[in-house]
Amino acid sequence: VDVFVTKNGVPVEDLTADDFDVLEDNARQKVEAFEHIKIQNSGVPETRVEPRNVRESNQMAADPRARLFVLFLDTYHVHMTASHNVTRPLMNLLNRMVGDEDLIAVMSPEMAARDIMFTRRTDRIAQMLGSSRWWGQRGQENFSDDPTEQQYMNCYPPQQGEGGASSIALEMIQRRREKNTLDALEDLVRYLHGLREERKAIL
Repeated sequence: VDVFVTKNGVPVEDLTADDFDVLEDNARQKVEAFEHIKIQNSGVPETRVEPRNVRESNQMAADPRARLFVLFLDTYHVHMTASHNVTRPLMNLLNRMVGDEDLIAVMSPEMAARDIMFTRRTDRIAQMLGSSRWWGQRGQENFSDDPTEQQYMNCYPPQQGEGGASSIALEMIQRRREKNTLDALEDLVRYLHGLREERKAIL
């Protein structure tokens, strides 16, 4: 169980196990282990030790003292303009939040969770977001290059006055994208559960 204790916005650092009551089904439990973990942030991501491959990434992720963050970009349900506008606020958030020992990865609905690569360097996440800052695809269904979505549009051509895609094809595309997004999130949750128990967050 992770606990983040603050008073007037300042972390309280002198607590012991005796300061906590842990209850399960209204019965008090014995605290078997207690550890104070202080999140350090030098503010210089370039100096952080990096994993060199997915295997090393997973080994570092198994360390319970490091927090894990996965930035899930819901490409299907974010408009292109919104994806551009949110890039800078996202990076400001990560730079404030991610410490020197923390790990972060980026995932989208098109990816499998086993393919994500954790990094300690938020500057590399910034570079990735900066190079693909128009990642939102909502409202762009007519221009999809996905083979399955193209088949929907070919099988259900637009009627006169419907524009580039029929309402039936668009609805099928949207339902498929919703399912892909939910399936990807479930895959990610299962994958993170297999890595370890402690301190994980999906943003």
